[in-house]
Amino acid sequence: MDRLPRFSFQAYGALLNEFRRSGYQLLPVSTLLDELQTPVVYLRHDIDFFPQPALEMGRIESEAGGRATYYFLLSGPYNLFAAENRVVLHTLVKLGHEVGLHYDLKNYP
Repeated sequence: MDRLPRFSFQAYGALLNEFRRSGYQLLPVSTLLDELQTPVVYLRHDIDFFPQPALEMGRIESEAGGRATYYFLLSGPYNLFAAENRVVLHTLVKLGHEVGLHYDLKNYP
């Protein structure tokens, strides 16, 4: 393969559903140290530029029976405290996902 396939939310959902059909759990990174009896795909997202698409990903993961970890920047090109971005954070948590801060060593050495 000489290039990555094009990304789409539909293809992402299909991939997650295929993992589930194959017996995998879709879990956030907080479960990394848990002793699990089934195979696992750990879902983690760094939100560096646009928080809004994380909502669609979170919904797709939730519909597939999964939970993920989303890391947001305090120093990103978006205002994490803007009302529309707070809605993203709260909705992800309501869907069962984890939300955390994406630590940036460049800005905080």
